[in-house]
Amino acid sequence: MSTTNSPVIPTLRQFPLPVRLVLSAYLIAVGVGYLSAMVQLHFKEASPGQPIPGPAEVVAHYSGVTWPIPDQPVEKVKPVSKLQQLIQAPESEPWSGSGSMAKAFTTKSTDWDKSEEETLRPERAGEQKTLIAWLEAGAPKAPFEADAFPLPESVKTITADYLDDATKMVKIQTIMIDRCARCHCADGEQAAYPLETYDQLKKYLVVKESGDPAKAKQISVEQLTQSTHAHLLSFSMLYLLTGVIFAFSSYPIWMRVGLAPIVLVASVLDIGCWWLARLEGVGPYFALGIMATGGVVGLGLMLQIILGLFNMYSIVGRIVLLGLFAIAGAGGGLVMVKVVEPQLAAEKAEFEKAKAEAEAAAKPATEAAMNADEVPEPDPKEANEVPPEPIGDPMPEMPEDKLNPIERALRPKVKPTDAPKPMPKPEPTQATAAELIPSAPRPAPSK
Repeated sequence: MSTTNSPVIPTLRQFPLPVRLVLSAYLIAVGVGYLSAMVQLHFKEASPGQPIPGPAEVVAHYSGVTWPIPDQPVEKVKPVSKLQQLIQAPESEPWSGSGSMAKAFTTKSTDWDKSEEETLRPERAGEQKTLIAWLEAGAPKAPFEADAFPLPESVKTITADYLDDATKMVKIQTIMIDRCARCHCADGEQAAYPLETYDQLKKYLVVKESGDPAKAKQISVEQLTQSTHAHLLSFSMLYLLTGVIFAFSSYPIWMRVGLAPIVLVASVLDIGCWWLARLEGVGPYFALGIMATGGVVGLGLMLQIILGLFNMYSIVGRIVLLGLFAIAGAGGGLVMVKVVEPQLAAEKAEFEKAKAEAEAAAKPATEAAMNADEVPEPDPKEANEVPPEPIGDPMPEMPEDKLNPIERALRPKVKPTDAPKPMPKPEPTQATAAELIPSAPRPAPSK
């Protein structure tokens, strides 16, 4: 009777040193790549001053509703097209297709010169206002194709290259190409969303029904489909390899069974919540679930990397790893103090400044002056009110020598300056004869 022995599966520490070095480099690279993904998440979805998106940002991004859900219905906003929403959104909003593209006219433009910001800002604002005026006019095709749109009366300053001084026509198509289509073109970074022709702009010119302001921040189905495709294909392979590496470790079987597949499973659940978050009513709760599944992915990946690295080596290798982690921690702390915290503080300050400027611009200029010069009108009841006449003659004041010592001590002292002034004598007036001659009784009529 022959017996077959089970094949011996090597653990990570039993792998040849070159293999372990390659796997170690791979795990470290994955960890650095995940941190860079968190940085990208900050710039795309987080509010100014926040390291990562909070519940309100996540719900708005995936569900398109305000969170927490208000007790009263949210005040509806004026409906605008997607293109207008991106152009007129404050620069403090995340630089993304669901945030703001206003920086395309300023700091993200190729010809931006910070030393001339004071001059350039009003000109670029004129470009934005002209584009918005064209969009609010219904985005007519003829002016766009002719590259000639009348200069709005509200625009006092605009970049000279885009204005025909003779006809006062603005080169509206040229502005779109220079500010938007330089990235949204066939060879640009955003080739998937071209904006070179009017036909390509059409789907972003649709004005949807007014509703929750957070709806404008919701990711589109097209963008969500592309992101789902990229994550399921690329990240699945990444998490597969990190999970397999951990599965070859020498940790107890229960730990390997639980931790090896958890990142991949949580990633699939995370993407599922992306789509379920679009449901009416329950959608925001699935959006909150994205934060939970994303946290599981991050924590699980960190454990796979750290535990996997330490399981590959003996005491000497672990000491080297501890030294590398110490250096990385010191470098990370330095970056946090010198780069991250100042960046977050600058973002928050810029946001507060932009918010204050927007509120000041929305408030009528005359309101402050009116409030400053406004004098409250007197109450007509108080104005017509006559003080009551005293009843009877006033009581004569007791002479000083008639008071007892206690009354004399309690009596207020009157200074010479406080003494009552004599009433001025009335000016003599000319009296009428009827007032000077006393009336006499009339004689009785004679019989």
